[in-house]
Amino acid sequence: MEQSRRKHERKSVICDAQILLDDQVIPCEIKDISAGGASALTAEKLDDARQTVILSIRPFGDFTCDIAWKNGKRLGLRFQNDPEMMAEIVLAMAVYG
Repeated sequence: MEQSRRKHERKSVICDAQILLDDQVIPCEIKDISAGGASALTAEKLDDARQTVILSIRPFGDFTCDIAWKNGKRLGLRFQNDPEMMAEIVLAMAVYG
């Protein structure tokens, strides 16, 4: 049986959010999320080589993320926040949408 390299269980979601990059606001849709990170589909391709962004998920808050990978308009984001705090956010998203 293959061992998963993920530390946190991912939940499939469809949730509108925004990526904040300096003075840019880039709409995106979160496809899945865990206490450790999220994958998102952006409205436009990010050309910026920057590795840190803010993921804004209303009404849950703004979260600092490292870009773990990019594939066109799809991003893998790794949360810099405490995983225990993010686990509560993931649970709230699952319960309240």
